[in-house]
Amino acid sequence: RPQIAMAYFTRVHFRVVAHTHHGEAVHVVGASPSLGCWEPLQGVALETDGESYPVWRATVSLPAEQPLAYKLVLIDGGMSGYPQLKAWEGIAGNRELCPRGDEMTVEVVMH
Repeated sequence: RPQIAMAYFTRVHFRVVAHTHHGEAVHVVGASPSLGCWEPLQGVALETDGESYPVWRATVSLPAEQPLAYKLVLIDGGMSGYPQLKAWEGIAGNRELCPRGDEMTVEVVMH
């Protein structure tokens, strides 16, 4: 009987402090298909509200024990209704993450 390899995923809770302007949004984008394969508009959109701002949140399942490069981007919703990339976060290089366990929280400040 052949053994079937089961993919194991970690629920990653992103908690990002980002000061934005009205109409702007924060996305997590990275090397994984789950993070948009470095396409900013395909990344994971974080959410905030009046009570939790400037904290933005999202949860995504990522392959466990597989190091992953990622970065935060600022998206401008625009008056036209067509979102577009406004800026990559201003850090040198990428952030690194290695999902572990069933769940984990990543807390970062967007620069």
